[in-house]
Amino acid sequence: MKETMIKMRLNLIITVVDRNKGCKVMKIFKSLGTHWHYMLSGEGTMNSEMMELLGLGTSEKSIALCIVPHFRVSEFMQTIRRELRMDMKGKGVGFTLPISGVNHPIIQKIKNEMNMETMKTMKKEMEQMTEKITTGTQYSVVIGIINQGYSEDVMSTARTVGARGGTVVRARRVGIEDAVKFLGISVQEEKEILMILTAKESRHDIMKALSHEHGIASETHGIYLSLPVEEVMGLDL
Repeated sequence: MKETMIKMRLNLIITVVDRNKGCKVMKIFKSLGTHWHYMLSGEGTMNSEMMELLGLGTSEKSIALCIVPHFRVSEFMQTIRRELRMDMKGKGVGFTLPISGVNHPIIQKIKNEMNMETMKTMKKEMEQMTEKITTGTQYSVVIGIINQGYSEDVMSTARTVGARGGTVVRARRVGIEDAVKFLGISVQEEKEILMILTAKESRHDIMKALSHEHGIASETHGIYLSLPVEEVMGLDL
């Protein structure tokens, strides 16, 4: 069982680009033969002066998600970096998150697409995995689930402790009645999901500041969590 889990280790690749580049990202995913990719619309949180300073494009963003086997992450990241020129300032950012579990049909589909060459690649990756896991990741993504209309206030606080910018996705809370009954507070239905990519050493300060200023007991009703990021492109942290 342990060997199977290692062989089927999966990652979620997330790219954030200007809205007019979203279709190009999806074409790249398709050209690489993946079947599990999705597109979301979001907004950047930086003001116009900061965006100009960092050489960033429009505030309207496309967020592309793609599930891939871990041994193909480097191939995907290199292709995206090359095709979107992410080595240049303002072309977008990308990062990967480890996936701890996924439903069986996806795993089976990926297994069916594997050939002898990919099996050799996985074997080589497994030999290097222990050293990589021991080294650890240098990056984190802080995710905040907040009431709609508070993203700029939250980002202003995050910037005071080192955050450069984030991406906002509109969302809607489900299970409102149970939440209100359990927490004893009024929960706004419309939500914003704020993603802040940051260096690992800044994660604690950002989450502490956000929880203090915009926590669950505030008008923001913020809930914050962080996830380890394995690879980053397009942003010098």
